[in-house]
Amino acid sequence: MANPPPASTSASPNVRWFLGAVWLILSVNLGCAVGLFQPNVLTWDQWDFFAPLFNGGGWRDLFTYQHGPHRQGAGFVVTSWILELTRWDARFDSLWIASLLSVASALALRLKGKITGTLRIIDAWIPIVGLTLGQFEAILIAPNASHSAFALALLMAVANAWMAPNIAIRYLAAGFGAVGLTFTGFGLFAGVITTVILGVSTLRELYQRRWKPAALGMIGFGVALAGWAWFCFDYQFVPAVVGFRFPWTPVTEYFQFIPLMLLQPTGVSGASAINYAMGGLLAMLITFVAIAVTWKWIRNAESSPRHEVILLLVGAGSLFVCNTAVGRVCLGITAGMSSRYVTLMFPLWLGVYFYAATSNHRIFRGFTVIAMWGIALWPYRDMPSRRVTRWPGTIGATNAQFAYYEQYTSNKTAWVDTYLRTGSIEAAQQARGPAVYPHPPGTKMEEKLAFLKTRELLFFAPGQTFLPYFLTTRTIWNDEFPSSMEPRGLDDAIRLSFVTNQSGLAEITISTSENPGNRGGRIEVEYEGKVRTLELPRLPAVVTFPVQMGFNRFVFRRAAENGAGEDSPRLVIGVPQLGSTSSAGTIAF
Repeated sequence: MANPPPASTSASPNVRWFLGAVWLILSVNLGCAVGLFQPNVLTWDQWDFFAPLFNGGGWRDLFTYQHGPHRQGAGFVVTSWILELTRWDARFDSLWIASLLSVASALALRLKGKITGTLRIIDAWIPIVGLTLGQFEAILIAPNASHSAFALALLMAVANAWMAPNIAIRYLAAGFGAVGLTFTGFGLFAGVITTVILGVSTLRELYQRRWKPAALGMIGFGVALAGWAWFCFDYQFVPAVVGFRFPWTPVTEYFQFIPLMLLQPTGVSGASAINYAMGGLLAMLITFVAIAVTWKWIRNAESSPRHEVILLLVGAGSLFVCNTAVGRVCLGITAGMSSRYVTLMFPLWLGVYFYAATSNHRIFRGFTVIAMWGIALWPYRDMPSRRVTRWPGTIGATNAQFAYYEQYTSNKTAWVDTYLRTGSIEAAQQARGPAVYPHPPGTKMEEKLAFLKTRELLFFAPGQTFLPYFLTTRTIWNDEFPSSMEPRGLDDAIRLSFVTNQSGLAEITISTSENPGNRGGRIEVEYEGKVRTLELPRLPAVVTFPVQMGFNRFVFRRAAENGAGEDSPRLVIGVPQLGSTSSAGTIAF
């Protein structure tokens, strides 16, 4: 057999400790992100692809369920078990995905050692990219383990199994792994490559008259083909986006889409000249490696496990990128710059790096190492601008990404708060729009919420809260989401929620705008059923209220004796601040 895998992986204890520490810190960081920013509420696509769970479907229904162009597969079955054990706690679903990414990154490091025979300090980019918060959408916005995280972990497991010296493990694991990949989200592209490699390897065994390995290969290949036959049964192509057309015209937009998509792991955005240039360099690097490793694989008379693993990684990643370009270019050339795609591009970078690591060309190796470390470190450019206390749950996210998912946390939390307070989906939508779902009637949300409430699931579960696990102090405006310093009229009540991880006193500064009609008047401030009336001065006043750990609601409204009209007060309400002292003019509850 050509190019047998190394018998063992060499690495100094210091290197192992360093790589292990990086992996552990970033794994914990993903867990912190879930604990800090994931409320206990279903979001967007979850209301749709959980349909078989709402309908009481069995494991076959879950395994074969089609969501858009892919099926949900084994990852969905495991997700259903986790939901059943946790009374549909959506936060556990996100933790499950974070765990899959952690396992996949550990397997990727192991694979590097198996392919090259050694692990080095420079391999630390692997867990940095594998556990990046640049893929926050897959964890915090609309979690779906099947879409990418489970498929990635399964792909890493299959690749590791292919490097095993035992032929039975290699071929049988590849056969059953191909079925799992084919059915689980966009792992189906890895399923294609695995099936092809398995079939060609079997033919090579037959050609060399190695009958026992050939028999094992035929079993594995037969299992993979059976999986594809099952996958195709009753399959319907669903593009999942309005306006899909193939081929797209102008065709040149495909070649604009792909370089921008390849650059997404760095956290940049926009179709700028520099982004095209950097993405174009990555595209050329990938194209070179794909052609080179395919040529070596075809030219070899015997199987080469390391080349086949590299081919699997590069092939699966390349097919995913090209498929995304075909399916999403109708949304615009920057539509590929979405964090949900970062996860399934990870195998692509691994394949390129592994090929370079086994190459004899030092310049090529050096260029590839620089490229991979550029992808790994560029998202960290904003870290120095944030307080160190804000780093847990944000390591590896740009400021724009952090602001995006932090605001989503507030929006989703306010949506649930409004719904529980009013019992109205319409009121929640009016307060927070598409934070939870863009068009609730389209997914029959009323019926699904009734299902959850009747069975005491999700945020209806006894003793359960809709807040993230780790409470952090944050202000949530329950109406629209204006700046806290914007003057707000009191024609309707202003509802504000204050989440804190400690009990104590909180102070709000309230002042009127500069409108001359605001010289007089009174407002009412309500907190936990207690109401205090405040005379409106021209100078700021401070309202002090006791807060309990968790979710605190309070309302500002016009006093009953105030009439509507031009003299209706317009207020500037400051963000609540935790404090322990009172000052002149303070009204205490």
